[in-house]
Amino acid sequence: MVAAESWTVLYAEWRRLTEAEAEAIEKDAWELLSVHQQAKSELRDAIVDAEEARGPCEGDEEVRRRQVIAELICLETRNHEAITRRRCAAQSQQADLERRRMDLRRIQRAHAHGTHRDPVWQQYS
Repeated sequence: MVAAESWTVLYAEWRRLTEAEAEAIEKDAWELLSVHQQAKSELRDAIVDAEEARGPCEGDEEVRRRQVIAELICLETRNHEAITRRRCAAQSQQADLERRRMDLRRIQRAHAHGTHRDPVWQQYS
């Protein structure tokens, strides 16, 4: 029974950290996300050790374990998709800002060149 409790506790902690990651992603709290990911990295080692020590599962316990793992995979996939959406939005925003910066540079160059070439326009400024 100890082995069953061990994996359930470890996977419950993984779920908690994964849900905390989702909140951090939603809030753009990237430093907090990094903290959660570090905790999961350490937890991963504990899970591997527990799985190796546990040995094979059978029957209902194995079915439940597989269900829990499948649910965790779904949560991880959700987080990955959320990060991908955030990254795409940030890249789009960055591209938009770069276009605006280039437009401003063109306007600045045109204005600078125009004032030196044609001093008549300066009287209307």
